[in-house]
Amino acid sequence: VLIKVLLKSEKKQNTMIQETSDHKFFSALKQIGSSQYWCDTNGNIWSHKWNKIKKLKARIHPEGYLQVALMIEGKRHEKLVHRLVAEAFINNTEKKPQINHKDGNKMNNQVKNLEWVTPSENGRHAYNTGLLTISYGEKNGRAKLTDDIVKSIFISKENTKDLATEYGVSGSTINKIRSGEIWKKTTQIK
Repeated sequence: VLIKVLLKSEKKQNTMIQETSDHKFFSALKQIGSSQYWCDTNGNIWSHKWNKIKKLKARIHPEGYLQVALMIEGKRHEKLVHRLVAEAFINNTEKKPQINHKDGNKMNNQVKNLEWVTPSENGRHAYNTGLLTISYGEKNGRAKLTDDIVKSIFISKENTKDLATEYGVSGSTINKIRSGEIWKKTTQIK
């Protein structure tokens, strides 16, 4: 239960003191643009409207990130919380376009858990931490062939053009399967 929220300006840095029934804690607070919205270092978004301060309820975006609805110039805008926090608190001199959650938890939007990254840095982090796995063979959602069909293509003596027509792939795909260039895990060629 939030009892008191105090906004105080100090050298263009704002501080918010939150007092709850069981403890006090300090958190830096920055205004989002020139709006009535503020975010804190713990990843919370606040509305300061009509002399009332209210913590906004975030909902889960389809990709698993937290987002809030902000009314800006009379229009509703859905904004990702981690982006609002990073834009407010983390310097991005290298103009990196994405924000990484260091611990891999999309719900943890604390400043200390966020960093600006390039798409390749983000992908590498996701792969290295097990957040992203690469699916091979028929487990890849874009695969046109099954493992059994690939095995039959691999051992088949039929000509390339006929196999390509039969399975709806290019002749190049048939040749790459036969040479072991693709589908290596299925054909067991290293």
